[in-house]
Amino acid sequence: MTSTNNQILQVKDLKLNFKSYLGLAEVINNVSFSVEANTWFGLAGESGCGKSVTAFSILKLLPDSAVIESGQILYKDQDILKKSERQMLRFRGQEISMVFQDPQTSLSPAMRIGDQLIETLEVHRKARGKADARDKALDMLSRVKINSPRLRFRQYPHELSGGMKQRIAIAIALLCQPNLLIADEFTTNLDVTIQDEIIKLVVELQKEFNMAVLFITHDLALIHESCSRMAIMYAGQIMEIGAVEAIFKSPLNPYTKGLLAAVPVITGKVEKLQGIGGFVPSLINPPSGCRFNTRCPHMIKGVCDRKVPDVVKIGPDHYVYCHLF
Repeated sequence: MTSTNNQILQVKDLKLNFKSYLGLAEVINNVSFSVEANTWFGLAGESGCGKSVTAFSILKLLPDSAVIESGQILYKDQDILKKSERQMLRFRGQEISMVFQDPQTSLSPAMRIGDQLIETLEVHRKARGKADARDKALDMLSRVKINSPRLRFRQYPHELSGGMKQRIAIAIALLCQPNLLIADEFTTNLDVTIQDEIIKLVVELQKEFNMAVLFITHDLALIHESCSRMAIMYAGQIMEIGAVEAIFKSPLNPYTKGLLAAVPVITGKVEKLQGIGGFVPSLINPPSGCRFNTRCPHMIKGVCDRKVPDVVKIGPDHYVYCHLF
């Protein structure tokens, strides 16, 4: 489901469960999408829909309680799920990097910023000695627009602002110049002004490094601003996928329509926001068929609640998973 054959990442029919004391949680249910080289792809949906778990699956950063039941995750036609942990240690950061929602979780509070950048270069053997590593680290700090990079190089994370720490996390993720960057809600904890600066920075760096970006967020406005293609996810299932402009202009799945209707629009007059009725279902015992059927105003009894919808091609790069089509 892509407009070209220039795919750097393909997630195919991924099904993933979590073991818990309450039972088996069916977190990801036959999810498929592809990311093209040198482009932005957005993965959107409500909190808890499985976006971040999908990202962690791509880098095999799942807890022991996670069980991948079936599917493939192909990076340049290599199945990541078949790689050993030893292979993944070199793969992470070098081929695919990730920027997390909270930089506090990815930066060591006990290490100076410079040491953390140098350590990344040394682990991946990307520097010829300490002096070369230092030069490359300082250069990357400048590229992510850190002011006074030599001063920040000697500081600890607690001495920096939230926006600056996220820039450091981006610098570490890009040190080895990966082909794909996964940005997981990486602007959520920042105020609107800093959020805009960070998005524009990554847009610039994406073009500079000729990399792809998998942008995971619940903010549809940010996806519209930065991405060329996107997928809408709900309760572990893909609802709609394709070109951003096509989905925003002509949303098809009732869930996609509900999400877009809930986005506030500045028109000069006060308008009541529309919401999606009902509640997100439990993944311990999810609804059969389309998982949105318990909240969908167009649910067809005996169909939507029994069979998972197949993907239907609507336009050149617009696909929907819905029995209405």
